[in-house]
Amino acid sequence: MMYYYVMDYLDLAYELKNSIKNDERFILLDKLEKEMKASLEVQSLYKDKEEKQKELDELLKYYSKESKQVRTALTKYIDASHALDMHPLVVKYLEVYQEVEHVIKDINDILFEDLKDKDSYAHCGR
Repeated sequence: MMYYYVMDYLDLAYELKNSIKNDERFILLDKLEKEMKASLEVQSLYKDKEEKQKELDELLKYYSKESKQVRTALTKYIDASHALDMHPLVVKYLEVYQEVEHVIKDINDILFEDLKDKDSYAHCGR
């Protein structure tokens, strides 16, 4: 008998999964991610940001945060990061990502709200 209840929950979970996969926000997020990965400009900006991060990390091994070398490297990293974040594809992606993240949080809260409180979880079925 318990097996049927589990199957019902699994069926509902797969139904929810399919609904999410077909939600326009999730579809758009996937599309934008593919566009970003295909964009040579975005990839170049990303690579530049990563290089600046590595340079900064390396300098922090040898110099204090207040040193001129670290401050210069930090400025370069911030500039590279800002350039990436301001690219139109990245801006749109992050905008849609925030919407999707909010939806996922809401779903998670609804599905597991009763299990979040340790006391309610400890008393389930008792």
